[in-house]
Amino acid sequence: MKKLSLLLASLFVTFCAAAQITTNPAVIPLGYKGKIVVTFDPTGTGMAGETTCYAHTGVTTTEKGNWTCAPDWKTNTDKYKLTKSGTKWVLTIDDLHTYYDCAKNMEITGLNFVFRNQAATKQTGDILYPFGFEDKAATTKTRPSGITDGIFYDANDPTKVTVSLYVAPSKSGVTAKNVYIMCDANNWNLNNDYQCYKDGNYFWYTFTGLTAGKEYAFQYGVKMSNGSFVQMSDPYSTKVLHGDDQWEPKKVDPTLMDYPNGGSGYVTVIQPGKKAFAWSDATKNFKRPNKNNLVIYELWPYIFASERSFKSILQRLDYFENLGVNAIEFMPLCEFDGNLSWGYSPNHYFAIDKAYGTEEQFKTIVDECHKRGIAVIVDMVFNHATGNHALEKLYGGYNNLKDNPYFNVSAPHGASVFEDWNHDYAATKDHLTRALKFWMQEYKVDGFRMDLSHGFCGTNCGDRVSNINHYYDKGVKAVASNAYFILEHWEGMEERGGYVSKGMMCWENTNKPYKEIAMGYYNGKTSSDLSNANKDGYVSYTCSHDEQRPFWKAKQYGNGAVKTNESTRLSRVPTVMAMCGMLNGPQMIYQFDELGYDYSFCSNSTGTAGNNNDKADYGSEQAQPCHDTDAKPIPESLGWFSNTDRVNAYKKTAQIFQLRTKI
Repeated sequence: MKKLSLLLASLFVTFCAAAQITTNPAVIPLGYKGKIVVTFDPTGTGMAGETTCYAHTGVTTTEKGNWTCAPDWKTNTDKYKLTKSGTKWVLTIDDLHTYYDCAKNMEITGLNFVFRNQAATKQTGDILYPFGFEDKAATTKTRPSGITDGIFYDANDPTKVTVSLYVAPSKSGVTAKNVYIMCDANNWNLNNDYQCYKDGNYFWYTFTGLTAGKEYAFQYGVKMSNGSFVQMSDPYSTKVLHGDDQWEPKKVDPTLMDYPNGGSGYVTVIQPGKKAFAWSDATKNFKRPNKNNLVIYELWPYIFASERSFKSILQRLDYFENLGVNAIEFMPLCEFDGNLSWGYSPNHYFAIDKAYGTEEQFKTIVDECHKRGIAVIVDMVFNHATGNHALEKLYGGYNNLKDNPYFNVSAPHGASVFEDWNHDYAATKDHLTRALKFWMQEYKVDGFRMDLSHGFCGTNCGDRVSNINHYYDKGVKAVASNAYFILEHWEGMEERGGYVSKGMMCWENTNKPYKEIAMGYYNGKTSSDLSNANKDGYVSYTCSHDEQRPFWKAKQYGNGAVKTNESTRLSRVPTVMAMCGMLNGPQMIYQFDELGYDYSFCSNSTGTAGNNNDKADYGSEQAQPCHDTDAKPIPESLGWFSNTDRVNAYKKTAQIFQLRTKI
């Protein structure tokens, strides 16, 4: 998996730091007109030990929510510079509306802070400080039967929903003091009438009087024992809202709820009494193709058709059936940061990303694929999560990983991005195992491709084998014994035979010899070797999302007429596909290999590629700039389906694949 997702990280991702602020007055009443003295204790934050401290600060308002009237990021004026007082820092606000340059009639209900050094190389996460509120001690009450962690709908009463948040003690012993429900009913303010009950380390609340079928949005407001405050979504949310929904998500689903004014970061959506999806008998009785006879089509939904959505894929399922593939492997579908992404930046494992479409649309795709004898595989990213994941926000974000039991401070393996899960921690395993079961039970998918599986480690990789076996046994096989579990395992290669003998599969990178076949240079002796593509249990492939396209290489460096003549070049597509389709073991192509796709891995949406992009195979050869995660030119828009050579390549590929999958 490429380091593509790092490009999506931003200083403005909403993290809630484990920082402590106090104010004088201690409780600021609504409508307060006097001086406010804010004291910030940097202990345990990214600001500990810094010699300068600036506030990036805004206000919470009834009309516009958090971060209203905030300056540009990294505004280093004296107005925002704090004064050192012992080990703490002090900021004085003489008048709220004047300091923040807000309209005098604007109702301010809280303060928002990120404390940082002058260069913004060290900082806290978001600190949200509400006005006019004093905590009431949490009431202890045992959870209803069957309530663990997450969102639970009452099967007998569609007006009730119980939510439960597990807050494990941090490594330094910080625990949750109070947890509140923040929603429209209380104007997204803390309210003791919406305080969760406490049951050990669980905090739970039952919504009552809801309307069956209606969607509602909420977040938890968590006050920790060290004084920090976190406004966060439920880690088990099956649908979330974000401020970015105004772009792609609203285009593909105009009925999507508006983002609430009082929300901060990702917001959970619940829907009691939701109508169940009507699965066909084809799905209920689906017989999965033998894992060693799979011909897999890896698919990035965003660039399959010009509409860039589940809906467009649903309209073109005959394309896959006629091609003869018997499995579609979707690149990650869990809610990810941003809207245009490969999806390897997950933040909610139980929610489908709305940039592609709706839950119902994806369920329809799965059902229709099953009617055509096509299995559905989903790429899952369990190595890491982003700072938008609730279980990272809860303990102070990326600045406080040392105190977070769910994550490692640094990855004990190679090629990691974002924050590295601690897979030895029981609660981590439970969260991720439940995600596997959920996708199989809720969406009826037939298995998973596990991204960067060699990263399923604790603080070291000594227990990696048992961790992977746990996800396979307790997650996948617990639902269906013949479901697929495909590992992208590039470290600990000696482990792979054990996984295969247990029933899993492993990716086997055979991109190089397929590029040589496409270019017309392959001879099987002096060039790369395809023997690894001829083994049961190993998914070999012409190309994946991480490698350069074989027919782009042929277009640039082909042998004689292969380079100079498009018809000659495209006539080699069936040769490549025949090698792929007829060898033993599961095989895979990346989307549009069957059409001789010849735009660079590094190209942008217009087809323009970065410098030295011929060397942009995944690994140390990666070139910059490389627009690997950008949208690419789409065959449909290029007129390729009326191009005789491209269509012939597709037809001959289909004949080859159907010999394997349909006869």
